[in-house]
Amino acid sequence: MNWHSAVGDRPIETMSVTKSIVGLAIGRLLYLGKLSSLDEPVCEFFPTWRSGPKREILVRHLLSQTSGLAADRTTESIYASKDFVQFALEADVESPAGTRFFYNNRATNLLAGIVERAAECKLDRFMADEFFAPLGIHQWSWTHDQSGTPHAMSGLSLRASDLAKFGQIMINRGTWEGTRLVSEDWVSESSVASQPYYPHYGLLWWLVPESVEFTIDDSILHAWRTANPPVDERFIERVLPLKDRRFTREGFRNAVTKALGIEPTDSGVMEWNRNTRQRGLPEVRTLPSRIIGVYGEGYLGQYLVVLPGSQTVAVLQRTGREPFDKPTEFLDFVRRFEQP
Repeated sequence: MNWHSAVGDRPIETMSVTKSIVGLAIGRLLYLGKLSSLDEPVCEFFPTWRSGPKREILVRHLLSQTSGLAADRTTESIYASKDFVQFALEADVESPAGTRFFYNNRATNLLAGIVERAAECKLDRFMADEFFAPLGIHQWSWTHDQSGTPHAMSGLSLRASDLAKFGQIMINRGTWEGTRLVSEDWVSESSVASQPYYPHYGLLWWLVPESVEFTIDDSILHAWRTANPPVDERFIERVLPLKDRRFTREGFRNAVTKALGIEPTDSGVMEWNRNTRQRGLPEVRTLPSRIIGVYGEGYLGQYLVVLPGSQTVAVLQRTGREPFDKPTEFLDFVRRFEQP
């Protein structure tokens, strides 16, 4: 295992990498028979959901970010709540379960409640018994909400050397030093696209594609035109020359700035973001590519990268935005150390 820590090998908040670790907790519940299936309705754990559209939400939807629960893109309202699980239970249904990908911190916190009910102990105690002890992890902490429940969206602090052990479990197809912790099927299912809307997301793991290309096709234009309110048609007309072309990440950025007649630093970039990202609308369709690994990513640039083909596990922990600002930059850095 290889890891790089900008802050030394001491426990540091893994931020949203915590989600990937929580995913392994769900896999452990399945392996132990404490959870019957990913397709078990969430209402089996929270009976207040047994009527209305929430009864259609499955555990799988929470893991694949397709629950359809309403949530802000930021976490201020979550941290302002006293009970993160209850706050998630009270969310409105914005779209039918399984019909839309939306990275949903609010919904993810429900997994802490599911683990507590299925395992009959809190998420952090379950992880301590089922993972930290067998992995020899002694230095860790987990942030709790005011009700005493561990966060599931973030909150786990680990040393880089210990975080890397979870990547090694994925490399080992679910085992640690010969002891099986999650099934091989769980590792496989976590490491492929979990829904058709965003091909680079598994079950609480981001997926590493062999190559990344984008396009603007009819599905993107349809989403823009049917939004409420629709995207300004004058904006769409300026983007139309890009339709159905294939772009790399850098090529797409250059093509967009040219189509809109702007420079990358101009306020026109804000126009693009205002019409797409800031409204929760898709900017592009990511074209399918062979998946070569998975990674967890957290705020301020925390990374756990797993590349099974080269048996590579890489960890980056830090307290600032240097030296990598984007996942692609760190993934490119990690690939330099892959064995041929």
